[in-house]
Amino acid sequence: MSAKLNKFQCIGGFVSDPRVKETRTGTLICRRVISVPRGWHNPDTGNYEESSDEFELCAWGRVAEEMEAVPRGASVLVEGKLKMERWTDNGEIRHSLRLAVDSLQQVCEVET
Repeated sequence: MSAKLNKFQCIGGFVSDPRVKETRTGTLICRRVISVPRGWHNPDTGNYEESSDEFELCAWGRVAEEMEAVPRGASVLVEGKLKMERWTDNGEIRHSLRLAVDSLQQVCEVET
């Protein structure tokens, strides 16, 4: 048997307001976008450079309630799994990588 692992962990800040809806059975679903900064030393210039990546998060139930309550701009630690969603749009196959959130923790208040 081979080992398998699908785990994502990051610290970043919410750059979108929560988009919330309920399933027919009443389960809350919350989607948000998180910006995750990264930095590196450019060997050509010797300068430290920064950039960020944005990821769409999706949470259900209690975790969705927690994610909805965190203010925009707050730093959060997010843990979950990578999920590739595929669909067909006018005959064209589309896909999107999302992060299915298992837990989150606010690690810093919003700076004012």
